[in-house]
Formats: sequence, structure tokens, C-alpha cells
Amino acid sequence: MTQTRIKTLISTHRLYIGDLQTPVTLQLWRDQETDWLSVSTDRAILTPEQRNGYVAEPSGYHQTPEAALKSVVDGFESCYLHAVEAGHTPEESWLNPTTVIASK
Repeated sequence: MTQTRIKTLISTHRLYIGDLQTPVTLQLWRDQETDWLSVSTDRAILTPEQRNGYVAEPSGYHQTPEAALKSVVDGFESCYLHAVEAGHTPEESWLNPTTVIASK
């Protein structure tokens, strides 16, 4: 049986990572039943140093807006910095569109 949940969009943000010009859209959601917060994104980052692309997981719930946004920003930033520190030149192609913009 499927559980029905209502989430409310709290805010939308644009994240610019390092030297990349392409913004990542972040949407902050509040679960109406639990009051927990989650973030969805419109892009994933996949650098030459990664095996799989990083996408903010809608299932990653947080108690404060700051914690929710920080977890996503830290994830994208970590992937980016790891590649740059390994000697790669940042490329716009590292940011790939996703279908995760609507929180699940």
C-alpha cells in the first residue's frame, strides 16, 4: 500500500559551484506530517573522480533549513573540490540535468 504524503515547497535557491557557470537549482521542502525538511535538485554532478553522479537524495531529512541546504551544498562542493585537487580543470559537462527537482 502506498503512503500519501504532502510536502510544501519552502524555498528555491541557486547554487554556483566553484568556476562552473551553470547553476544548480535547490528546492527546500517541508513534510506536512513529520515537519522534517528535504532538498531536491535539478542537476547532478559527475566529475572524472567519481564512479556515480552525486544527487541530493529527497529521502535525506533534516530538522532545520540550514542543515538541509548545507548537506546538499557540502556534497556538491566535495565532489567538485576532489576533482580540482586531483588536477582536473572544471567543466560545465560535470553538471547533468536530473528529474529530481520535484521532491518524492
